[in-house]
Order: sequence, then structure tokens, then C-alpha cells
Amino acid sequence: MSTTRPFAYNTGSTITGTIQVGNLAIGVDNLDYSTNPGGVRWWMGPDEDLGYVIAKQVPSGNQPNPLGVDAYIGFNRSDSLTDESFLSLVNALSLTAHTFTIASNAKTWLNDNGYWTSWEEIQTPSNTQTPSSTQTPSVTMTPDTSLSQTPSVTQTPSNTQTPSNTQTPSNSQTPSVTQTPSNTQSNTNIITHRFLTKCCPENDGSYITGNYKINTNGFSVGDMIYLSSSGDFTNQPVVSPFHEVRIGQVTRTGTNGTIFVRVMNGYEIDELHDT
Repeated sequence: MSTTRPFAYNTGSTITGTIQVGNLAIGVDNLDYSTNPGGVRWWMGPDEDLGYVIAKQVPSGNQPNPLGVDAYIGFNRSDSLTDESFLSLVNALSLTAHTFTIASNAKTWLNDNGYWTSWEEIQTPSNTQTPSSTQTPSVTMTPDTSLSQTPSVTQTPSNTQTPSNTQTPSNSQTPSVTQTPSNTQSNTNIITHRFLTKCCPENDGSYITGNYKINTNGFSVGDMIYLSSSGDFTNQPVVSPFHEVRIGQVTRTGTNGTIFVRVMNGYEIDELHDT
């Protein structure tokens, strides 16, 4: 399962349940971000398991996105989860004339100048740790050292990671689609459904993740959409022995409808804990 989190462009006061870095609001509480808490539009960031993410504001609001609306947030992501890859990304973005050689200094400069990054110093673990299994909304990514891209809706990881909309960063900008079957058995949570990764215009190395031309006839705006026992969409959750998989929420009906993606696949017995 990929690790993502929600972001919004917020020039007002800090929204409850979020942290604020410059004009960027970052969701930290398990809220329903499809309802746009704080009166701002929320987007899901890229998968943080594939590299360190840098989020930035786009004051002109012209960041490409699958909804075709004004978007004021963009993203970049390093090639891997190493300090060297993170420093290479920061220095390649030419955000400052200074060349950083220490990752913590680069993070401090980014935060002081209104950027957010997922890079954190590695902390020495204590004796006991309890893993969490909370979930949030999902979407977006940017590969290597090119400029950015836009988001959509997130998830926080559980014990094992089965990626659903993995994207292979490259300069060729070839969109990829990864699909996971709905009725197969698994020992851990899985993401079930498919999403399209679409490259942004002007060859800038950015990507957008979304789902397109979804037939939502028979549903109403606001309906929660689940995966049926036959692998189709339904607005009724399946019952045992089938595994409940929530896909998202209908935002537009019709043969060319849209769904706000908020995949939630429930929990396996061995993933439950009392914290």
C-alpha cells in the first residue's frame, strides 16, 4: 500500500487537523478531505515510498490536473529514499544559487521558503514501537529531478505494501497502469481497482494520477462507491464472505462521471491492534 497524504493551498489561518508550511496546508488528522475542510480544495500527494517528496505552491493556479480546474499545488520527488537522491533533486531544481551538501540544511531552507518535504532525519528507535494502520485520501507524483506535478487523494501504510498506482519515473513520460484483481485472497490489505497515470503537457517530467470516463449512471452525487462481489461498482458494501473495498465517492453522474478516489480496504485480523 502506498504512502501518501493530502495537501491544500491555504493563504488563511491554520486549518484544524492540519499543519501549515508557508501557504501549504498538510493534512495530519484522519478527516474526510473530499468535503474540502477549511473551504479549500485538497489534493493527494505522490507515493512517498518511492522517493522523497517536495511540495510547492503554484500561485498562478495553472498546475495541470485531471479535473481541469485551477490547481495551486505542485510536487517533485527524488529517485530514491537516500540523502544523495534528495540533495540531487533540491540542487537540480535551482531554487537557490547555493549547492546543498547536507540534507538537513536543504530541508531547513525548503521549510523556511514555503516548501514542504517528506525528508526526515533518521531517528534512533526506542525499545518498543507500535505500527499504525490509519488511512487518508490519495493521488499524484513527480519523478527524478524534473519540475513538478499535481495530486489527488492519500493513504497511510499498513504492514505490507501492495502498490496500486505505481509510477515508474523516467524522462520519456510514458503513462503506466497497474491493476490488482478484486476477488483474489490476500494476507494483507490490498488496493483493488485501477487508475490512469497521465503525463502533463510541455514535457516537464510531471505526472497526474486519476480515473477517467467512469460510468456512474444509476448513482447519485455523494454516493459512496464499493467494489461488488463481481468486481463492478456498487453503492452497497458487500457482506461476508466477501471483503469490503471502498473505492471513493461520486462527484459527477453520467456515462462520463467522476469519482473522488478514497480507497479503503479494511483490515486483516493480523493487522489489528489496541492502540
